[in-house]
Amino acid sequence: MKIHGGPPPKDAIERACTMKDELLEKIERLGEDLPPNTLDQLIDELGGPENVAEMTGRKGRVVQTEDGQIQYESRSEQDVPLETLNLTEKGRFMNGEKDVAIISEAASSGISLQSDRRVRNQRRRVHITLELPWSADRAIQQFGRTHRSNQVNAPEYIFLISDLAGERRFASTVAKRLESLGALTHGDRRATETRDLSQFNIDNKYGRSALEAVMKTIMGYEQPVVPPPADYKGDFFKDIAGALVGVGLIVNSEAMPGILSLDKDYNNISKFLNRILGMPVELQNRLFKYFTDTLAAIITQAKKLGRFDLGILDLGAAGENVTRIKLTKFIRRHATGVAPTELHTVHVERGMIWQEAIDK
Repeated sequence: MKIHGGPPPKDAIERACTMKDELLEKIERLGEDLPPNTLDQLIDELGGPENVAEMTGRKGRVVQTEDGQIQYESRSEQDVPLETLNLTEKGRFMNGEKDVAIISEAASSGISLQSDRRVRNQRRRVHITLELPWSADRAIQQFGRTHRSNQVNAPEYIFLISDLAGERRFASTVAKRLESLGALTHGDRRATETRDLSQFNIDNKYGRSALEAVMKTIMGYEQPVVPPPADYKGDFFKDIAGALVGVGLIVNSEAMPGILSLDKDYNNISKFLNRILGMPVELQNRLFKYFTDTLAAIITQAKKLGRFDLGILDLGAAGENVTRIKLTKFIRRHATGVAPTELHTVHVERGMIWQEAIDK
């Protein structure tokens, strides 16, 4: 059998060219509706590559030329190979040649960007975190780029979190871990209000208790701790229950098919924040607001009853007046000897004394 190879028919070539032109035209039209690359848009709006030091793992970027044309170019420069470009860009930022530094997680290890006494650019660093990482260790690694020894002044941190209620889970995860590390938050009374992350840390016993109360109220097992929002048009609990069925927090009972019951992990904060991301935005935000209102009511109740757990506190550190009212000693015998235990009952005045208030 003999096969003759030859050029494809002329009409097939024309048809292929027409299809290609149509496809490119559609892509061009679609491009008007698609958002630009976030990083490239950010660099462009901050003054372009000549004003922004980019420290990322990217090989190239899309830039806008002076005549408004968009083109893709390599990040490497004539005398600077790609391997050392991030260090060169770091040097330009620290020398004050560039005012803004954009740093990605891929390039962040081992790069110091603090307002060091030994560099020309000693202005206060404003560190904006666009996306909080899941892990607190990674978050601390990121914050550590701008907060290091030998700095002239401490950085200012700004965390960007969207209005979506489910997004709180990132902040909650990191805040919980940072709180466990100690003096960053109000576990230490000397920490200022601006450093208090407790508003984000909802994954504690009060948060779990509030979530349990909310879920049981939605199912109709318990009376609501706080009333449903008055401005909601419709049956609030019924609509929320319907949305929770959709995301699997309310499930069909195995024992009695057709009867709805709560998922076995219904009071797991992480699961709750993860799952509600699948709900319609308005219901998601309404449910989270109802949950935080319930949490606030439970904490207020615990404070009124004197059962609110503030964690470990430093008493008398911020000019407070502390007096000991009573000391009770217990002596207990155990297998290897005797152990004394002391209970100190103290009175703490956090406010201003009456005479000082009168004088002011």
